[in-house]
This record gives sequence, structure tokens and C-alpha cells, in this order.
Amino acid sequence: MNKNKNKNKNKNKNLRFIAILIYIVPILVITVLTKSSKSFLLSVGFMTTMLGLSMRFIPNYIGYSKEVDKYNNSILFIISGIIFIMLSISY
Repeated sequence: MNKNKNKNKNKNKNLRFIAILIYIVPILVITVLTKSSKSFLLSVGFMTTMLGLSMRFIPNYIGYSKEVDKYNNSILFIISGIIFIMLSISY
């Protein structure tokens, strides 16, 4: 029984690491290529919104545990992503 728990924990850690890479790499690449703070804000907003939607609809694929989310973090991520997008448009 403990072997399965350890295997699942390692799998979740790997999925979280991959999800973090998928989140960070496009932001860094776009920022380095364009060298513009407007595109940085736009890419952060888009990726944060996508992360929030992923946390809401496909939590198992990104290693997110929906059961311990008492503050509805996915909604907060979506809202903050939209705010970043609005900032990039008005900047």
C-alpha cells in the first residue's frame, strides 16, 4: 500500500514540475524575443488564465489536488490572468 502512495506522490511531483515548465518557458521565451514589457504582461496574463482553467477542468493532468482547495484558487488565477491581460492592453 505504501509503495503505491509513494509512486503516486512521485508522479504528482513530476506532473507539477512539467506543469511549471509549461507555464514558465513560454513567458520567458516571448519576453526574451520581444524585449517588451507589454508582451511580457500579455503572455503572463494568457498563461495565468490557462493555468487557472487547467486547475479548474483538468487538475489530474497538472498534478493539482482539487480536494484541498478551500479558497477556489483556480478562480483567483483566472481573475489575475484577466487583470494582467487588461494591464497589457492599457499599457
